[in-house]
Amino acid sequence: MPLDTAADPTAALLAALAHHQAGRAAQAEAGFAALLATQPNHPEALYFAGLLALQHRRTAEATSLLARATAARPDHAESHFALGNAHWQAGEAEAAALCWQAALAQQPGHLGALLNLARARAQAGDLAATVALCHEATQVAPRQPAAHAAHAAALLGAGQAEAALAAIDAALALAPTLAEAHYLRGNALKALRRLPEAAAALGRAVAHAPGHAQAQLNLGNTLLAQGQPAEAEAHCRAALAADPHLAEAHASLGCLLTAAGRLPEAQAACAEAMRLRPDFAEAHWNLGIAQLLGGDLPAGFAEYEWRKRHPAHAKDFRRLPGPEWQGEPLAGKTLLLLAEQGLGDALMFARYVPLLAAQGARVVLAADRRLLPLLASAPGLHRAIPQDSAPPPHDYWLDQM
Repeated sequence: MPLDTAADPTAALLAALAHHQAGRAAQAEAGFAALLATQPNHPEALYFAGLLALQHRRTAEATSLLARATAARPDHAESHFALGNAHWQAGEAEAAALCWQAALAQQPGHLGALLNLARARAQAGDLAATVALCHEATQVAPRQPAAHAAHAAALLGAGQAEAALAAIDAALALAPTLAEAHYLRGNALKALRRLPEAAAALGRAVAHAPGHAQAQLNLGNTLLAQGQPAEAEAHCRAALAADPHLAEAHASLGCLLTAAGRLPEAQAACAEAMRLRPDFAEAHWNLGIAQLLGGDLPAGFAEYEWRKRHPAHAKDFRRLPGPEWQGEPLAGKTLLLLAEQGLGDALMFARYVPLLAAQGARVVLAADRRLLPLLASAPGLHRAIPQDSAPPPHDYWLDQM
């Protein structure tokens, strides 16, 4: 005989919870729905029904149920926490952060809310807040390896690799086989250019978790940097076996295949990375290099322009007043060239200055101060100036490469 939910809501809730705990989702959902049909604002039924919807990725339903749960019981931290998770699942990062803040207001030191709020702050680029929240998590839960690992990841993201190593040591002291901690250790050591140690740490990460795609990829990249392309390729392919949608792994594979002269394979790998992430600058750049080496100069030069959008290098490119030169007549015009990448690149591409001067251009090259004495006598160059100085009057400008 079915329970009379109106007469005995507590028994009805307990029965639905028993189904929930036993993994009988359909029966649990039916029980919560029956209870809510008679008591629409029952906070526990709303909360647990929302958790089930969230678990099954019915995000809109979960958000609605959990919002009603927080309204019915505003002092319940777990309802605010779960509502934040629903907003995050929906891609609503700021709404999620507000919910996790509400959870912390009701329960200071709520570990999940601290760590999730840190993730939201990291996504927003607030590195200081991310580090502070993760540090607070380690104070709240000093015996939780995940808290120390999150703190290490935050420090690493903030460029504090040495401090990250100390946090990783704390995590590994509690959980010596925690693959994520070994992975972070490898990343920190790589950031410090301690490549053999980094490779060893990343090797331990994949030994404990062979399906850790990012660890496999970073191990491959580290081995490639140490001149071990065959081993690097094996780990890039292991990363893709674990996660075929990892665009970074396709791009890295394209890079090492280019270096090996396997250009059709390299171009296919870069194309797959771009299919997964159309705005992935590194993949476009890698594709451009492979195309240039393969002799497809128009396509290669077009893709090579993506170097200016690479997160690590975009800051080095600046748009100046006036038009970028597109091949217009240069007779009597001043063309400002902007050196880029390394000192050797600036010198190597200075050899094209005479071709521009032959078209009647006054060529000004903005370069690293250390090169100015050498460039002063460069054939065809009107003058060389420090690249960090204010641009002189010019008719056109152009990035040197």
